[in-house]
Formats: sequence, C-alpha cells, structure tokens
Amino acid sequence: MEPLYRVELGTILNELGDQIMLDVEMSLEPFTVGTETFSPVSPAHVHISLTNTGAGVVAQGTITVDLTATCCRCLGDFVLQSVGDVEGFYVTPSHAKQLPEEQEYEFIHDHAIDLMPALLAAMTVDLPFAPLHDPECAGICPTCGADRNVDPCDCLEEADGSPFAALGDLFHTEDGE
Repeated sequence: MEPLYRVELGTILNELGDQIMLDVEMSLEPFTVGTETFSPVSPAHVHISLTNTGAGVVAQGTITVDLTATCCRCLGDFVLQSVGDVEGFYVTPSHAKQLPEEQEYEFIHDHAIDLMPALLAAMTVDLPFAPLHDPECAGICPTCGADRNVDPCDCLEEADGSPFAALGDLFHTEDGE
C-alpha cells in the first residue's frame, strides 16, 4: 500500500483564493528510484501553500530531506540533501470532466487530498540518477577491489581490456607507430 499524507481542505473549498499554509516535519519511509534506494536520516521539512483557484486546489512549495545514498563509484554510503519543488493540482471528480485531456490532476475526496504523490515526485525529480559522494571520487579498483579514495592500489589497468583495443593494430602511422 502506498504511503499517504492526507490534508483536510476544510473551508478553502468554499472561498475563491483561500489558502492553507503547511509548514511541517514528517517522517518518510525509504523509497526506490530506479535501482537506488534512498533512506531518510531525519524527518522531511514540507513547506506548501494550498490555494483554491476556482478550477481546483493548487499546491506549491518545497520538500527538504536528508537521505542516505550509495555512491555509484566507490559503493560507500553518504548523506545527500534533496530539495524538491512540490506542485500539484487537485479537483473534485465532477470538475475533472471540464479539464483538458493533457491536464495532470489528482482528486479531492471527502474534502481532503493526498499530497504524498506530489511529495515523492518532487524528490524523485531532484535526486541524481547516479549518486556520487564527491565528483572527484576515484571509485574502486576493478582488479583488486580497493577503494581508491582510501588507498591507491598498484594494479595496472589493462590496455587490452578495452573492447576497441584490437582496432589499434589496424591503424599505423608513417613512422611505424
């Protein structure tokens, strides 16, 4: 079952331009993006305004959370901060028929919305495809498995390890090289 973050809209549904301001700390469960699992190390800070625009309720704001990630080069765990822009549009089922086909929206049910899909989307867009603890990470040695950030190894990378190494023999310069 997907996690929920239900927000009661109360009276803003009755008045055009009415707003609810959310400024809360919330716990998140670990989640996966692609092949990487991100685990929160502290509660997420959510700062969102919900506004009745007449056509629906618009959510705008940010979510900030510190997550553990695994460096794709050295496989070490590190803490990564995600700051995502939250956007959402919520309508009652009766108003959905009036919207353009390409309009993205979620439904208002029983005077409440679920913000979790918008929160997860905001974090997913902000997170790197291949997390690195440092852009200069040297990674692990493919021969001996040593972490090159901790101890440089003496292994020589094999030149013939390249799938294109055989092509080097096809090209010769005039001086024989």
